[in-house]
Amino acid sequence: LLHDIECKIEQGDSLSSNGKWIKNVDVILTNPPFGTKKGGERATRDDLTFTTSNKQLNFLQLIYNALKDNGQARAAVVLPDNVLFESGIGAQIRRDLMNKCNLHTILRLPTGIFYAQGVKTNVLFFTRGTT
Repeated sequence: LLHDIECKIEQGDSLSSNGKWIKNVDVILTNPPFGTKKGGERATRDDLTFTTSNKQLNFLQLIYNALKDNGQARAAVVLPDNVLFESGIGAQIRRDLMNKCNLHTILRLPTGIFYAQGVKTNVLFFTRGTT
C-alpha cells in the first residue's frame, strides 16, 4: 500500500471460512499470529489437508496451499522453531510442504527477535511447484 501496489487486505480469521478467499496468490510475506484458537479449538476451515489444533501448522498449510501452482509463486514465513521439529501431524505437514514446494532457505534468527526471549525463530522461504 505504501508503494501503490494493488492488493487485497481484509480483516478476519483466516482459519475460519472467512479466509477461503485467500487462494491463487503470487506472493505471501507473513508473520502469522500464533497461539491457540480459544484454548486449542480446531480451525473451522474445511479445506485443510491435515487437521490439527496447532495454529502454527494450520497457518503454514494455508500459506503454501494458497500459492498459485505455476512454479513461480513464493512465500516468506516467520515461524517459531518448534514447527520445524514437531513429530506426528507436524511431520506430515512438512512432508506435504516439501512435496508441493521448493523450500530453498531456512533463515535462523537470534532468539527474542519475534517472540519471547529464549524462543528460536526461523524464516522459511519457498516457491510453490506446478503440482
